[in-house]
Amino acid sequence: MTQVSVVVNTVDRLEDLRRCLTSLLKQTFKDFEVVVVNNGVGDETRELLEEVIIRNQELSAQGGPASGGRIKVVEDKTKRLSYLFNLGWKSTDPSTKYLAYLADDTEADSGWLQSAISYLDDHPETGGVSGPILSTASPPGEMNYLYDLAQKNFFTRLFLRVYEYLVMENKTFEPGRLLQSGAFSLGAGIPQTQITEPREIELLTSGNMVVRRNVMEEVNGFDENFLFNHADGDLFIRILKKGWKLIFHPGVKVIHHMRVGPTRYPEILGRDTAFYYLKDVRPKSLRGFLGALLNLLVFNSYFIFKAVQLRDLKYLKGLVGFLKGSADFLSSKLPESRDLRGKLAVLVAFLFLMFFVHRRVGNWGMMAYGDATPFPNNYREAFRFFFGSFDSRSPGIFMPQASIVLSTLIPLEAFLAFLFGGSFIWAQRLFHFLPIPLSFITIYYFVSQLTPSRLARFLTAFMYAGNHFMVAEFAGGFEGNLYIPALLPILVLLLYRLYHRSLQGVPLQRPLLQYSALLTLAYILSDHVLILLVPFWLTFIVSPLFTLTATRFRYVIQNFLILSISCALVLFLSAYHAYGYFKIAVPFLSGQTLSADLVPFFIQNLWDTYWRMTFGNTLRLGGSYFSDFYLGDDLWSRVGFVIPFLAFSWMIFKKNRSGFRFRLGILFSSLSLFTAIFIFLTGQGVTHEIFKALPFLFRFRNPSRLSLFLSFLYSPLIALTLDSWFDFVSNIWQRRQWFFFFSLSFITFALAVSLVYYQKGFFSGDFTLRQHRGDSFYISERYYRLAEFLDEEHKRKGTFRTAFFPWNHEDAEMKLFWLEPYALGVPIEYGAYIQNEYLDFIKETYKRVAEDKTERFGDFLTQGGVAYVVINSGDKSFGKTEYFYTYHVPWLLGSFDDAHRIISSAKDLKFIRDVDGFKIYLNTKF
Repeated sequence: MTQVSVVVNTVDRLEDLRRCLTSLLKQTFKDFEVVVVNNGVGDETRELLEEVIIRNQELSAQGGPASGGRIKVVEDKTKRLSYLFNLGWKSTDPSTKYLAYLADDTEADSGWLQSAISYLDDHPETGGVSGPILSTASPPGEMNYLYDLAQKNFFTRLFLRVYEYLVMENKTFEPGRLLQSGAFSLGAGIPQTQITEPREIELLTSGNMVVRRNVMEEVNGFDENFLFNHADGDLFIRILKKGWKLIFHPGVKVIHHMRVGPTRYPEILGRDTAFYYLKDVRPKSLRGFLGALLNLLVFNSYFIFKAVQLRDLKYLKGLVGFLKGSADFLSSKLPESRDLRGKLAVLVAFLFLMFFVHRRVGNWGMMAYGDATPFPNNYREAFRFFFGSFDSRSPGIFMPQASIVLSTLIPLEAFLAFLFGGSFIWAQRLFHFLPIPLSFITIYYFVSQLTPSRLARFLTAFMYAGNHFMVAEFAGGFEGNLYIPALLPILVLLLYRLYHRSLQGVPLQRPLLQYSALLTLAYILSDHVLILLVPFWLTFIVSPLFTLTATRFRYVIQNFLILSISCALVLFLSAYHAYGYFKIAVPFLSGQTLSADLVPFFIQNLWDTYWRMTFGNTLRLGGSYFSDFYLGDDLWSRVGFVIPFLAFSWMIFKKNRSGFRFRLGILFSSLSLFTAIFIFLTGQGVTHEIFKALPFLFRFRNPSRLSLFLSFLYSPLIALTLDSWFDFVSNIWQRRQWFFFFSLSFITFALAVSLVYYQKGFFSGDFTLRQHRGDSFYISERYYRLAEFLDEEHKRKGTFRTAFFPWNHEDAEMKLFWLEPYALGVPIEYGAYIQNEYLDFIKETYKRVAEDKTERFGDFLTQGGVAYVVINSGDKSFGKTEYFYTYHVPWLLGSFDDAHRIISSAKDLKFIRDVDGFKIYLNTKF
């Protein structure tokens, strides 16, 4: 039995082939056969092979290193190297243990086979070995052209550094490395001679390799979808996936007399590269993804560069080949192709969905930041707001909401505006629309960890991203809250991975920092996220009690410390924000400043917002509660029961009753029921005493926040149900039970239609700002002209305050407070949370105006630093001016006419000018 079969592919390279075969005849290892696959068209190669066979027989007769009959010739005219590679090993003796490949333009060292076979015999876990390929060309390989070119000036050297970092991962000359970018390390040359011991690698080379025959049979040889390039790289990737090791051995050495052959044709190189990237390249990091994009950009740019340099358009065939390779892959029957087509189907459906929704919701979102902040119209305003937020002279402006908006959101919007050529209008639209696709993507990724069914993921993500409570925030909520649904799935997933890494004893520094950084961003956007994460934090801490034995208490303490470190990191990374928040929250939460007369306002607010939330409405994420708000119908609210039906049906299926799926289902079902019951009981007034005892729960004074959380809890449950249901229907199909299959298919279709119909407001355009909040959030130029006047006055007079009448939420606090940072007014976080002299002064000011008591009004305003009084003639409210104090802040409501009559009667106030309808009065006593 022959132990080794050496395969040599050749195509009309006479001298190269002679040198190669001669080196084989000089091998110290004797027990091998040679199979030459002749793909040439000339007779010279055939004559040479006959000569070598005769010479080999003579050596055998003389007792030389070769034996008679050991050289075999196979001829085939197929111009496909992958096919010829397979033809070679399939034409060998089936009893051989090892298969060796040697390129016809290489010259093997005399100990080439001996070194390879000895190592493979001693290491049964190794599937194949390769070694140094010492090139006689200068430079050794066409890729070195990039490195030669990059040394010409500073910019090309800089580009090369970027290329090496992203594409080659700074491992350029490391042997046999498959990089995330899809590139191979170039280390088949000089530095490899410095390697003295065998080492594990990721790639062999088809020009110099020895592999086990059973390994080649296990992976079914080379993929013949490749023409010339990357067939070997694809083979090695599949070998690695089977669990075999690949080894670089310094003794398995050949010399490469490199020539430019058919594998360098632009159209073939482009075609095979596209096929390889789509089939095998799966970057696992952002660096790898960027590296892959850069490598493909350089690769295709090279064809253009050569066409221009040589003035030969044939190089542009490389671009055509790249497109053809992409089309060939997508039309192939490979599992990887089916997988990619499925992903592309999801992507196309997602983009179509987002495009359709964007056309309907182009005017969604407030043109101002939720409760207090205007959207800037240009960069100057954006950064003026940013720096103004840190002005400590203005009571009320240095607060958490200011830091959220000005240090997090405005820079992002300025960046978006830059991308849109300076258009803040498009930046506004994109910024308010962005949470929808982000939520879709993050929950899709989250549930992808649970189910392979793309349809189950898509329907789950569709339900989550378009749920009515999220959309309700668009019609009048704070923008920071919009992004929490997108961040929550990733935070929970990262926490779960932290849990597993902690149990495995893997270093946690990097994932802990990643989790803490993302949590910091979420916390700055909305402190609600901290309360929403509490159940998962508790689960993270106590889970070891149910999974471990002797060391369970140690892991409980360890997980508690991990979370403590994370919270400390969050406070450190958000120090500027946390300071302002705790300055407000700590006194309030301790009960020191919660006045007794404010408690009824809190409770009334709870009643107003929760009272319609019956248990059924809660479970179906809205029901009639939002049916009226969005001008819906009864059918809409009834169809909403498809949501809890899908969420709580997961346990029906046997596959969900054990292991991870069962534990996850129990956790999320329990949290869902607890949340739904809490919302319902709050609507019935049962939990009001709990709110009084635990003031921090007032963060949930609006049920939409808890319902958003409930929507997240439903998502993995719905994914489990849909995944199991689709499996069930598929099994019915395979059993050819047609009646049941069509019946179940109809039910599946009905569920999907119900889910879409439940989201109909998402498509119909009913969820719009204009319908529900009017134009009060849009900031016209007149407000900015008023701000410019006051800016000039501040430059002349220094710091003073400006009182605006009437003062209401939309027309004053929303627009004027941020344009005039020293406005007499209180941001929404103040009022109930802070009791101080400033708030008392505001309350007394509003009371005096409402009661028409303006005697010595100028002296009184001077005590609060008020130099100007502005009356807004554009105010649309009617009726008598009145003072109103809610659980939020004090208001001065009423009509412009009444407020103007009262202010103009004050003897200490002098009318000085009108700025586009803003009547400005000077306090003569200031």
